[in-house]
Amino acid sequence: NHQGTNQFGWIQRASEEYKVLLLDQRGTGLSSPIDSNSIGSFSDQELAEYLTFFRADNIVRDAEEIRKNLIQDKK
Repeated sequence: NHQGTNQFGWIQRASEEYKVLLLDQRGTGLSSPIDSNSIGSFSDQELAEYLTFFRADNIVRDAEEIRKNLIQDKK
């Protein structure tokens, strides 16, 4: 991979001037995929509630809370 040696170059450069936060979505990077091993003991209701955490609206809401806390937003 020609990018392998420099794949994080932009992160290093950006972090020299900015705080950089990388969000790891479910099933990518170091996260654990949702599979029969991770949800095997859930009831249908528990599974439905658990899966709501991974909807886009909840991911955006979580990211907004992180942003507010990182920059001490007083809104």
